[in-house]
Amino acid sequence: MPEELPGAVDRLAEAIHTLRWEARAGRPLDQTRNTVLDGARLAGRAYHRDLKPFSDAIVIQLRTMASDLLRATGYEPETANRMVREAAAS
Repeated sequence: MPEELPGAVDRLAEAIHTLRWEARAGRPLDQTRNTVLDGARLAGRAYHRDLKPFSDAIVIQLRTMASDLLRATGYEPETANRMVREAAAS
């Protein structure tokens, strides 16, 4: 398993906690968004390695989760998907 996969999971889990904290505090959701994009970048790096089928499925799920989290911060689906694609490609 590429080392980036656990890192991506950790970053998205952190984004969920950050989203809850920022939303409850009435703060802008910038830190959540940045953390989500970090997770998407790590998932993208993992995808570009030689993946086994199960790892490939995990990357797809992580990218979907990242898009869903960005949508939860207020982005439209098309924008969230584009942001995740761009982050995963960087």
